[in-house]
Amino acid sequence: MGQARIREIKQHLNKSEEVYECELIHREPGYVVVRYVTDRPYQFSGIVVPEGSRTVGHYRAGSDCVIWEMYAPSGEKLGTLVHVCRDLEIGEDYVRYLDLVLDLWFHPDGHHEILDEDELMECVAQGLISDRDAERLRWLVDVLAHSLPVFIRERQSSED
Repeated sequence: MGQARIREIKQHLNKSEEVYECELIHREPGYVVVRYVTDRPYQFSGIVVPEGSRTVGHYRAGSDCVIWEMYAPSGEKLGTLVHVCRDLEIGEDYVRYLDLVLDLWFHPDGHHEILDEDELMECVAQGLISDRDAERLRWLVDVLAHSLPVFIRERQSSED
């Protein structure tokens, strides 16, 4: 019998919905962990993700973020990508959330950078996000930048 499947449904304020077919690797009430293996290389914000790389995604119902641990085909950790979101819902065969534009990238050495500030400003200019909500998002990213390194270190030490 094969690994259970689950769809990740990533909704956006400013672009089309994305759907990814993933493997369900852990489930408990209100929390799932999924694995996705990319079938093509891609890059974002200067970060190169080779074909065959795997992402381990952590989804907690009602959370303000989705955490993706990203690994090269060799198993080397590429980094951890945190999507700020809302409306995170876990169903029997899906996880769905609304991506709120800003992302946080943690490099393997622990330093981080905020991604997509330019995209956030475009959403504000288009009226998709208010100035007040944009400030809240920046505040949340700052909180996550200081609290998530503990989670990341704990995950790395548990895999060593």
